[in-house]
Formats: sequence, C-alpha cells, structure tokens
Amino acid sequence: MSAVATIRTPEQSILLSDGLAVDTSGADPDNFQLTEDRIHSRDCKKVAKINDTVGLLWVGNGVTLVDEFATLAKGRTGREVADELSEFLKLKTDSSLYNEPWYNINVSIACYENGQMWGYSVRSKTPIPLKPTRSPVSTGCYCMAALKDPGKASQELEQRFVSHRATKNVRQSAIAAFTDFVKEDDLLGGEIFCEVINPKTQSKFRKALMN
Repeated sequence: MSAVATIRTPEQSILLSDGLAVDTSGADPDNFQLTEDRIHSRDCKKVAKINDTVGLLWVGNGVTLVDEFATLAKGRTGREVADELSEFLKLKTDSSLYNEPWYNINVSIACYENGQMWGYSVRSKTPIPLKPTRSPVSTGCYCMAALKDPGKASQELEQRFVSHRATKNVRQSAIAAFTDFVKEDDLLGGEIFCEVINPKTQSKFRKALMN
C-alpha cells in the first residue's frame, strides 16, 4: 500500500514516503489482504522535488508515474504543477477506473508562494475527477496512509516526531518518526524516501541555525 507525509515548519517542509508499491486491482478496500503476489516494488519513490519551493506526494494508483511527471514539471510553480498534473493524468490513466472502489489517485503538491505555505490536491475520487484544488496549510505533521484516517495518522506521526526532536535535528527527526510509523503497519514498508523544500528567500545561514 502507500504512506506519504509532510512535516512543515516555517523554514522548511519535509516530504516523506515509504517504498511499497502494490497492485490493488479488484480488491475490497474494507477488507484488503496484503500478499506477496500483490507487491510490485519495495523501492517505489512517491515523493519528488520539483524545485526548491515545490514538491509532490503521490499515494494510491499511478505512483509509477512520479519520476516521469517530476521530470516534465521541473521549474514550475505549485499552481502550474497542479494544472499540468491534471492534464498529464488524463492522458496517462484510464478514466473508466475512477469509480472503481479499489482505484484511487491522490496527489498532494506542497509549495511556498510568496513565502507562505500552500497545498494543491489532484484526486480521482472527487465530483470532477482530477480537478486541482488549492488550500492554505499550516505548520505541523500531515500523513496519508493506507486504510487509515488522515487525522489519526497525522497525530501518530506528530507524537513520534516530537519524541525524536529531543535528540535530533528537524530532518533527522522527521525521517526517524516516519520510519517508526511505517514499521508498525503491516500494509506499509520498503525503502524510506525524503525530499525537502523551503522558501526561496531563506538564507542558508538562517536554515542552519534552525536545525
């Protein structure tokens, strides 16, 4: 299955994913059993850094398209990435599957615009599939994990992050907390991936101080 997370501070956003890629075709989402024959990969990267201020997190179906899209979108703003991703997915995915209970594309775009944090979402399970939506985001932890309530998953991750902050810097704490979270869920696993984005205007000196 999949797990991705964002840990946001005023100075940076840390994007994390596990590496498990699974075939969900025909499965019952309410009674999913993970078997070896459904596992495609344990090193599938579901996060990508588009540029210093924009990154994306991809869960659900279509995760194998992450690298291809990230290459196409290099240098774009968050809004441009969201619009281009919508068109990209319309070409690359089968719209006849969008209503299937086991099929779900869910991509979040984390970005800074004029120094402020924003998020865009492109999903297949919406009234108008793949239509980008935009919303402000705040500091803290946000986590999406297979078959888990996002609120509960985010709270669990934040508790682990706070615990690790006693002995580690922000990035180290984020990776350690997410690794713990993944290890405790049988539907998650594989390699842990991490990318970091931050406001363009932030100096390297200030960033070093905050870590």
